Amino acid sequence: MTEHVNRRRFLKSAAGSTVVLASIPVLGVASDPSLAKGCRVFTVAQAATVEAIAVQFVPPDNDPGAKEAGVVFFIDGVLAGRFGKFFKDCYERGLTTVDEVSSKRFGKNFVGLDHDQQVTILKALESGEAAGDEGCNFFSLILRHTMEGYYGDP
Repeated sequence: MTEHVNRRRFLKSAAGSTVVLASIPVLGVASDPSLAKGCRVFTVAQAATVEAIAVQFVPPDNDPGAKEAGVVFFIDGVLAGRFGKFFKDCYERGLTTVDEVSSKRFGKNFVGLDHDQQVTILKALESGEAAGDEGCNFFSLILRHTMEGYYGDP
């Protein structure tokens, strides 16, 4: 008898496979120690911030959330891909902005904030209140990439 596999269970197992594949080093390519484990573009700090933002967008409930689905690795793959240069610049500026706004308002970087403070920062970025159009545009971009990574076809 075949077990019914729902979309979330499939995404969870596919994300686990992606994590394993992403962490295999490419022959002939020196790994950069400043990069996050399994990432080709994000530093440790950047990956942590992207993951914290993605978890706010898709938190785990009865099913896995963005972290468990490996959304950070999906976004890193986008940045390492064909159109990555454009997106990489947007992410570098956007993640810097997120931490600057967080530090200014709460005295900590985004990852160090509690849930409610993170939500406050994201709402301020979304509305343009925190960093104008640039903050609003980055919010839209990372939200779109999170949804693509979580709900998209693996």
